[in-house]
Amino acid sequence: MAYFDGHREEMLKKYLEQWVAIYNHAVVGAAKALPSLVAQLEQKGLRGKAFVDYVTEREDLLIL
Repeated sequence: MAYFDGHREEMLKKYLEQWVAIYNHAVVGAAKALPSLVAQLEQKGLRGKAFVDYVTEREDLLIL
């Protein structure tokens, strides 16, 4: 979560309106639809291990 917050501007430029997954201080997946991102994480063996958030200019709090 700290990595996401610290790199927010970079995320906005590269992944605007996408779901991103962060693991070990690196983006390990991105997709416009959450199920697609979850599938990427499953293929990499990272489901349940990565921090996932939606990159948007709005500041909504999502609790999943």
